[in-house]
Amino acid sequence: MVPSNRFTVSHVQIHLRDGAVTLWVSVPGRGTLDVLETAWNDDFATTASVLHAAPGRFVFARLHATVSRAATLHLRVKPDQRGRRLVRAHRYRVTIRLWVTFTPMGGQSRSVGLYGLKLTPPRRSLQAQPPFVMRALGDSVTAGFGFFSDGTEMSALQLPYCIPLDTQMNDRCSSNSPNGPGQTDPVRWSPDYGLANDVSWAAQAAQTFGLSGTHEFQNLAVSGSAPADWAPGGYLNSTLGQIVRDDPDLTVMTLGANPLLSIFLTGSGAWCAFTLTDAALRACVQQYIVAQRIGPLVTEVVRQLLAAQNNHIVVSLYHLAIPSLTLFSARDVQIMFGEFNAAIKSAMVALPSYGSRVFVISPPPFFIGRAPGAYICPTNRAAVDGPSHQSTVSQDFLRLDPFLSFCPGPPWIISADTGIHPNRTGYEEFASALVNLVRGKSWAPPGFGRPSGGRG
Repeated sequence: MVPSNRFTVSHVQIHLRDGAVTLWVSVPGRGTLDVLETAWNDDFATTASVLHAAPGRFVFARLHATVSRAATLHLRVKPDQRGRRLVRAHRYRVTIRLWVTFTPMGGQSRSVGLYGLKLTPPRRSLQAQPPFVMRALGDSVTAGFGFFSDGTEMSALQLPYCIPLDTQMNDRCSSNSPNGPGQTDPVRWSPDYGLANDVSWAAQAAQTFGLSGTHEFQNLAVSGSAPADWAPGGYLNSTLGQIVRDDPDLTVMTLGANPLLSIFLTGSGAWCAFTLTDAALRACVQQYIVAQRIGPLVTEVVRQLLAAQNNHIVVSLYHLAIPSLTLFSARDVQIMFGEFNAAIKSAMVALPSYGSRVFVISPPPFFIGRAPGAYICPTNRAAVDGPSHQSTVSQDFLRLDPFLSFCPGPPWIISADTGIHPNRTGYEEFASALVNLVRGKSWAPPGFGRPSGGRG
């Protein structure tokens, strides 16, 4: 029998004084435990930074332990010399990632990742600069669908009551809204627009920038909304007008995947799954993109936002999400998302303000965990695109195919919606791309810093 590699991590506690992390780990039997903590290089204060010039992460702390039997272990992980220096002299709020890996004797390893562990409170010195006004709009990927306003994640049983309404979307079951499962009230946003729960990529980036208060930050995205809802004549166009009147310095969004996603998953677009070649599939997808006027409508929304004189608009492309329930193969879904993103980017590049006030970002790859690729999977030595970042439920389906190699990895997508929307970690990757762009431009007060490999 293959030894179990299932384990649990609980009671994670951060010790702000020295940067140590304590946690309880329950393992099913003999094996080894490895704990790794990492932080971003750019979190160092300028006077204390003696790291390599290349942006990226560095090891904050390590721990290795041998386990002789099934047990619940109390571990204390202390930062190394570089980690201690970061705790003493940091430039931004210190946020670490913690990985726990258990390898059973004679079995395969399994890892659990904990992201967003806050080792220090936000540095209020960032607020000494003039107020920086940030707004977010768009669909569920910006609204943080699948999370409630208190930051908890919905369950699969709540999904039927959280799916956006067929008529006017009301943003229910989204991180920036108080509307919960089954509610049919008009669209509402939380008093802080989801900033405190730190779920959406807009909120995570705003937290990194040190923004606070509804004057500085509002996430007005609505789950299920389409470009037509925000364009002139749409029920959210008045909200768009208010954003323009707020004269923001930065407006971010994801917009364009709706209603395409529902068309291909449950509508007439499902017939595209029966095309015989990649070219035929692309042609099938393109006809729906053209019919829904995705490019022209997103362009109209961005043009309206440019009426705000200080505004810079950042349009994020979409992550690759392989749903566990779909007629399309993983390869087909990859092609579909490629076509979605290409249409949106093409529309933005055609704008005269592209590259000066309009920008497009992409989140890091949400790997499938399959070939082709140059990444060698440590568990089966297969050459794949990378460790899978799909949802747990989608990874379970992907590994069932006996004819295709699969490399599991930490999920960046929730399972409750069959594997479509990002989890906190996934949204952190979106935020990384935005923070990196803003720090590299002259849009924000100087205290916001210079480019980094991503968010803390």
